[in-house]
Amino acid sequence: LSISFNTKSIASGADYYSGISNSLTGSSLKSALRNLITSTHTKTTSYSSLKTYLQEADEDPNNSGKMLLFYTGESVSKTSDMNIWNREHVWPQSLGWFGTSGAGADMHHIRPCDPSVNGSRGNKKFGTSSSYYDPNSQGANYRGDVARIIFYMFTRYSQSDSYDFTDVAQSLDMLLDWNNEDPVSETETIRNDYAHSIQGNRNPFIDNSNYANLIWGDGTTGSGSGTGSGSTDTGSGDNTGSDTGSTGGNDNITLEGNQVAIFEFGSNSSEMETDGTETSSYTETYGDYTLNITNGTKLYKDSTDAKGDACLKVGSGSSSGSFTFTVPSNVTQVVIKVAGYKDKTANISINSGDTQTINTLSSNGEYTDVIIDTSATKTITLKTITGGFRCKVTSIIYYVIDESSGDNTGGENEGDNTGGDSGSTGGNDSTTLPGNQIVIFDLGEDNQSMAETDGTLANSYQETKGSYTLTLDNLSQIYTGAYDAKGNACLKVGSGSNKGTFSFAVPNDITQVVIKVTGYKSNSAKISINDGETQNITTYSTNAEYTDVIVDTSTNKTVTFTTITGGLRCKITSIAYFTNNSTEGDPSDEPKSELDIALDTYQNSLTNSSLRVNYTINEVIQTLSSDYVYKKITNASELTDGKYLLVYEDGSNAYIFSGVDATKDYVTNTISNNSISTDEATSNNYAIEIASMTGGYSLKVKNGYMYGTSGSNKLNFNNSTAQANTIT
Repeated sequence: LSISFNTKSIASGADYYSGISNSLTGSSLKSALRNLITSTHTKTTSYSSLKTYLQEADEDPNNSGKMLLFYTGESVSKTSDMNIWNREHVWPQSLGWFGTSGAGADMHHIRPCDPSVNGSRGNKKFGTSSSYYDPNSQGANYRGDVARIIFYMFTRYSQSDSYDFTDVAQSLDMLLDWNNEDPVSETETIRNDYAHSIQGNRNPFIDNSNYANLIWGDGTTGSGSGTGSGSTDTGSGDNTGSDTGSTGGNDNITLEGNQVAIFEFGSNSSEMETDGTETSSYTETYGDYTLNITNGTKLYKDSTDAKGDACLKVGSGSSSGSFTFTVPSNVTQVVIKVAGYKDKTANISINSGDTQTINTLSSNGEYTDVIIDTSATKTITLKTITGGFRCKVTSIIYYVIDESSGDNTGGENEGDNTGGDSGSTGGNDSTTLPGNQIVIFDLGEDNQSMAETDGTLANSYQETKGSYTLTLDNLSQIYTGAYDAKGNACLKVGSGSNKGTFSFAVPNDITQVVIKVTGYKSNSAKISINDGETQNITTYSTNAEYTDVIVDTSTNKTVTFTTITGGLRCKITSIAYFTNNSTEGDPSDEPKSELDIALDTYQNSLTNSSLRVNYTINEVIQTLSSDYVYKKITNASELTDGKYLLVYEDGSNAYIFSGVDATKDYVTNTISNNSISTDEATSNNYAIEIASMTGGYSLKVKNGYMYGTSGSNKLNFNNSTAQANTIT
């Protein structure tokens, strides 16, 4: 196992917000906070690693051996037992854009929960009416906690921009009331600090609950409080995208990366709200970039909006408007700045996606920023929709995301098809992949003219794509040659009265799998992966979308898919393999996830109350700018007080003990030329501080002290008392 030293310090809550101006409100404050908590989100946790992290994040402050469950406040054993606690998506997966990665594995979002309570909550939205779920229904007060988690999700993730608060709760006003009436608790603050130490970012609504009122409310202070919002206006609010000043009156846009071009559709004027001239195309150049708008329908150039800003008018009073443009290959995100027409709101869609409601300038004096991920799909079509045919587009901005910040810190990209779908799905929707897609198995040849068919009961299935082969084993109630409601080839899993199941093993280089699933005809489905939590699958006929079931295979290379009573039938339209480029050392979920079990396997690493220290941390500090070469300590006389890595070597593997908690967490790495990877060299979680004391040496890790036991190959942990160890 590896213990490494981190030269970076975690900023305090107050320092963290020093760049947020106290004068910001509304969307400007939300944009500034989004930029802050995205750019500082430097580690992407995996869903499996949360089994370990939540034990510390939600530790019972009165009993370090237990943890507190969400909704109930019950104190239970930290043991990773799904009969005691499981992981609750406060924003249900079926109501959001995520699965079990990215937003679906964010420590600020996922909470430990009693399995029966989790099951009774299901995917109900939050509220107080009978059809909603009240987080206070278990006798404890968690309404404010829920509200602050949802506010975080709407601020942290740009994908939430296409959602409304009513997609997850009864109303925004209710959430604001909950936030104000249930102040931030000490346990929320402690949890926020721990998540900050792991992920790098904070939940700002725990640190300052009044942010919610300033963004979505009337700007008055509620009863909640926090640790401070910073007092210095450093100018990092609205215009973080390096606006060149040529916007000519259009509001500046907060960009997550580097702005490279802004197209403004003409010169601003004092003439308000004019409709311009109908056209089918439009061209504008900015530096080395040219915007070519084509296929214009009910498109009007030389228009102005309610502020007198030059714009394109899209749509008429009775007809939908639309236009299309293609971005250069290096442009990874686009912001379209839109407002409704005069005093009318507008409804638009991007690339035939979800309908977005656009406010008018007259109602709030602000444009709506429509943010589009173009890292994979380079062509954009904007169309107005029935119920709000007319809108005005005041600018289109191109920019390139700075890969050193934002969501992609762990190789888990979010957004629309950032995984680079190869186009071989034959009509299946592209899947959102957090890493590099290697292969996609289509499960047959699509036929768009085919109605939904059930196929033939099969005892085996195999499909080869390039050098990869998918082989299904242990088939029960699996039907091949089937088609779903869209005419896509698929497997039918389960029957009306019998569950379906199958297993498959993935190659060692595959770290994640995406299974694209839909319910059967008009019936939703229930499934589980590897006997885990039940997931609800909607039907294709309900929302014209598949559900992406994301499975972490970084450790467990076998996937077992099973349908569950209450939704025994589903259809699987594709299975995609991909690699995750994450360099993070997340704790694994191997059977030997606890250090005691690991040490039983690695004989002689600890014997007779002795610990073997292999590498000194001082060498890490001296070589941060070159190879991470370590000096091996072979004799106790070489030790001096200081920080070290505690490493057990087994051939080319290095098992490095974690400094988070001596009873958990280890990572396995390969030693080459006496060096270990950058992670271990720069992570504060792995450093052990050794100090001489009477009878031996004390070994202090991040959360306490480690010590050996005579005659045992086990390492013990005490969070407050130093004990003497013999170093050999």
